[in-house]
Amino acid sequence: MVTFSIAVTTRQYVGNPIDCVHTRDIPEDVLNTYCWIHSTYTVVDAFMKKQGQEVPFPGVDNSQRSGALTIRHTKYYQWVAFTLFFQ
Repeated sequence: MVTFSIAVTTRQYVGNPIDCVHTRDIPEDVLNTYCWIHSTYTVVDAFMKKQGQEVPFPGVDNSQRSGALTIRHTKYYQWVAFTLFFQ
């Protein structure tokens, strides 16, 4: 566990800990910092839709459509090293 904690922590400080898909409108380093700090989410209702026809990937859907959606937020990136260390 200590080895994995060190490996994950090293990746955080050496190289890019996360690479977000970006356009030319937003600088890459700004968007990667935003992705690192903020949580991500999945649309729970999109897990039951047909992949490739209704949704591009399970859990990925248009979250701006009308109607009540069940959204699950995931905060992962910053806390993995600490979790591994304390375990």
